[in-house]
Amino acid sequence: MPVLCAMPTSFIMKKDRKKYMKEYYQKNKVEIKAKIKEYKENNKEKIKKWKENNKELIKEHRKKDYLTHLPQYKARKVAYKKIKIPKGQICVKCKKELATERHHKDYDKPLEVELVCKKCHIKLDKIKQQRDKNG
Repeated sequence: MPVLCAMPTSFIMKKDRKKYMKEYYQKNKVEIKAKIKEYKENNKEKIKKWKENNKELIKEHRKKDYLTHLPQYKARKVAYKKIKIPKGQICVKCKKELATERHHKDYDKPLEVELVCKKCHIKLDKIKQQRDKNG
């Protein structure tokens, strides 16, 4: 006799599928990105046409993204206007590359930034995302 579950199977399947897809992406990230790049290169006209036909959808998505990340957008704007990166400024993290970007540890303090290179900025953002994700 089959065991009955109190939770609908569709819920369990969605939860498991989400976990599976996340793990699959992590394992196959390079191949997936290569396929996406190839698709974009081979379907430029199709993508252009889709964008033309879905302007409202794109606009809604951008607005939602903007509202979701409003503190980040505001902090970046303030830092960009007020804090210039001096010519020849070296990255404060690796001390090898030229600093080309401003990194915020806290978006509530828009003028407190570290002047870093692109590589270090990506690393710092990944560390921050992991910390935010884990609590």
